Amino acid sequence: MGSSGQARKITGSTALRRVNEAAVEIISLSGDIVEESRIDDIVASLKRANHGIFRLVVMGEIKKGKSSFINGMLGEADLLPMSSNIATSTVFKIIYGPERKYKVFFLPDPESGALFPPKEIERKHLVDYGTEGGNPSNEKRVDFIGVELPIPLLETGLVIVDTPGVGGLFKAHRDITWRYAPNADAIIFVLDSVEAVISSDEIDFLKDLTTKYNKRVFFVQTKIDNASEELWRGWASRNKQILASHVGMIGKEVLYFPVSAKLKAYADAENDLEDLVDSGYPPLMNFINGYLVPAKEIELAKDTARKLEAVSTQIHCELSAQLSIAKETTISRLAEIEATRRQAVEDFAAWEREYLDPALSEATERLHQRRRTSLDQLDEILNPSGRMLLEFLEGQAEKSGEDISCHAGVIQQDFMEMCGRAIGKVFDNYTSDFTAICDRIVEKLSVKSVSGEIASAMTQGIDVDYRKVDSLSMSASSGFETARNMMFGGLGGMAIASVALNVVSVAFPPLAAFNLVVWAGGLYGATEMKRLATERRKDEALSKLRGLLSEQLSQIRRSVIRQFEDKADDCSKSLNTIIKSAASQAKRNLDARLEDVKGAGARTKEEAIAIADSLDRKLKQLAKAAGMLQSSSTSS
Repeated sequence: MGSSGQARKITGSTALRRVNEAAVEIISLSGDIVEESRIDDIVASLKRANHGIFRLVVMGEIKKGKSSFINGMLGEADLLPMSSNIATSTVFKIIYGPERKYKVFFLPDPESGALFPPKEIERKHLVDYGTEGGNPSNEKRVDFIGVELPIPLLETGLVIVDTPGVGGLFKAHRDITWRYAPNADAIIFVLDSVEAVISSDEIDFLKDLTTKYNKRVFFVQTKIDNASEELWRGWASRNKQILASHVGMIGKEVLYFPVSAKLKAYADAENDLEDLVDSGYPPLMNFINGYLVPAKEIELAKDTARKLEAVSTQIHCELSAQLSIAKETTISRLAEIEATRRQAVEDFAAWEREYLDPALSEATERLHQRRRTSLDQLDEILNPSGRMLLEFLEGQAEKSGEDISCHAGVIQQDFMEMCGRAIGKVFDNYTSDFTAICDRIVEKLSVKSVSGEIASAMTQGIDVDYRKVDSLSMSASSGFETARNMMFGGLGGMAIASVALNVVSVAFPPLAAFNLVVWAGGLYGATEMKRLATERRKDEALSKLRGLLSEQLSQIRRSVIRQFEDKADDCSKSLNTIIKSAASQAKRNLDARLEDVKGAGARTKEEAIAIADSLDRKLKQLAKAAGMLQSSSTSS
């Protein structure tokens, strides 16, 4: 069984370090108590945490534009081959490196098992190894092609895996894709906008994927530039309906990003902000940079900690039972009592396996899905180029330039109040969903609701402050660079407001409480105001209004997202309290059963003392490890 050597010390966050130290203790106590497969799984999780690797696997049918999509996501138009040739039964693994580099890794020799060293190749030779035309039926026995790329997105430990297409006649492609599903940290499933809506083969694949593996799956719809907006939006809506009815993914749980790799390439080449927005990539990259990558280390620590907590509970039950028998049973009845005791422990393990673990997995994943959905909705509301602002400005277009100029402060107030109501609805929906998840797990596990814990996750004060915008001027070039920096984690020196929001409701103060940027004062002079009013420059007034409101959204966006994340973390802790309550209650039931099998005799005093001392030391060691897990959860 595992030993302390299997879990090396981590240098990184406090959470990972404590989880690693706890694993050393727990694995050393596992002995014959814990199944070897569970220990192996924990050791694999620790290795991943040590290296900080987060695997983002791209899947989908052939000819859906997966490689073009990845090229656009990484801002490298020629990174992966995009010809009409079908990819071989291999994958591309894209990682960080100081310079762009391609290496071909080969499968072992089928007869001798000999390993072959990787071969570094030039970009022009990718077709010789990575396409069906250059490497038919994978006759060159390529395992995968490694790609190194010097961009900040990959430097965080993110690994992007481009898998072969899963459809068509190439069964080997589907098999190789399934090899990467179990170890994926998140999966992008690629659809397109020109061939057809999601097919029955794709539906069957997603059913298998979501049934066998409880993974984060989100969707990208490519080639929106090849279809009318009405067509690709219609397909997006239809795809979501199909996912809901046939795969069980309800609409608000589906993370869905329509994109155009062609427009993204134009934007990268020309520094064109309009093409960048039209490409659909900013929301996707905001999701990856704003949620997946920052949460990587914490999620790896939490995943490993949850597995260790379950194993720790199993070990504690076994050691406690052994200690009880060692103290109060006779040798003559030991076999009979041991059989009865083991049955009690097996009943507990069955409950844990059939009820506790599935309930924990389901509740945790559902809460993560609600969190991602809410973050996506908040991002849409607070996006300076988003639908809410555009629709609001359309409503203002009916007014004259003079009206817009004179009533700028009131218009600003109206827009921010509208945003407040929308944000409040997102928080209310998250709260409602969280309560439903708690009620469901309480019902499944037959435990009393920890109402105090749930309530504590919902109550905080409200404090909203909007700072004055210093300037509204922004050239197309600077706007593009700002968006690009945001996509790759470099937010620069953008000023944001301090916002504290209530999970139950979101309120904005009245007009007098705002530090409003009005046009009658310092931002525009009296001469400018008169000119606008006189000449009825409505387009210019609308443009200035849009800049003002966009800057307002930019100021509050990060604080709103941060406060939501804080509330969501509180909800996760409350959910863990309920799970621990269920485990404690089941443990008390087990202890009650063990009381029934205690005998009247006893071993010799020396044997009883020796065994009891040994078991007591192990229980104290286990308690110390459990304390480390608890502190790691608090720190993360």
